[in-house]
Amino acid sequence: MISIKDLKYLTDENIDVELLEFLREQGFDVFDIKEAHFRDRSCSFFTVFDCW
Repeated sequence: MISIKDLKYLTDENIDVELLEFLREQGFDVFDIKEAHFRDRSCSFFTVFDCW
């Protein structure tokens, strides 16, 4: 059975850094758009981009 912690998450640039840190501490695989310098990209950019 798949757990929600088995999934990978791409977060929006408006998500607070403290929340991201908390999720990572809880074992979630969280990738923040700000960390990859993809701010202000259109959503269509990410439909073909694999962050992991």
